[in-house]
Amino acid sequence: MEMKVTCRKMLFLGTAILICLHAVGAANETTTTTAAPITTPTPTPTPAFPDNIGSWNVTDGNVTCIMIHAGIRLNVNYTDINNSTRLALIDIPSSAAANGSCDDANVQYVKFSWFYSESHALENTLTIVFQANATNKNDSGTPPATPIPVGKFAIIKISAELNKDTKLFPNATDIGNPFSFDQQNLVVFPTTLNHSFACAAETAIGTTTQDLSLQLQNSQIEAFKKGPVASGVFSTAEHCSADEISSGSMIGTVIITILIIVLLALGAAALVTYVLKKRRATASGYENM
Repeated sequence: MEMKVTCRKMLFLGTAILICLHAVGAANETTTTTAAPITTPTPTPTPAFPDNIGSWNVTDGNVTCIMIHAGIRLNVNYTDINNSTRLALIDIPSSAAANGSCDDANVQYVKFSWFYSESHALENTLTIVFQANATNKNDSGTPPATPIPVGKFAIIKISAELNKDTKLFPNATDIGNPFSFDQQNLVVFPTTLNHSFACAAETAIGTTTQDLSLQLQNSQIEAFKKGPVASGVFSTAEHCSADEISSGSMIGTVIITILIIVLLALGAAALVTYVLKKRRATASGYENM
């Protein structure tokens, strides 16, 4: 009788384990299943983001007000000699120089400068402008004309002055002459003052349909920073939504893995218990004989 009860328990536990494993497999299958592809023209593949991550500071006296750590790519739309719009991808080298201004309590900027190669005598530049809204009223007592939330800073403008290189801008009109692009009236990466913006995932300022846009990877950015140069440390990070989603998915995967391990351990323990009881019952039967 005892063996029958034990077998029933084992059968019930085994069934429960199979149901759980099937549910986990179905969940994983659901999350990884993709919709049937829609037939569209195949786009031109984008070159892989290179390993050009750099670190730059803007320092005034003994205070560093802006810190940037990122890989930066410029997406530039230009017109070629056939009057067609083409996209140029320009990566800012990690060796690019950076300077800027810490003077204004409400507006600060960093200006990157670099050359395409040692043979190029013409300098290229990218400027990123930050604005802060430390209070909801200005000196006159009226709300400031800014869409930036109170107590935060954000990127409000990007601009670039680039030289038309034959390699980076094939068949461009006026090869060799500089041209300028900018994006204004932005509110990008709004971040609490005395904090930094951080995003391990690739993120963008603007879109590739615009004349100028930026791609950033493994980025951490802080403006209106207060502290000595020697610190060189970012303030507490506020992470982008892409990082938070990735973290949540990782936690879910860990929980599912732990549940599977626990269920397998319980199943193994129950099986060992059953085998031991069966052996004892068999041995007891022999003794009674």
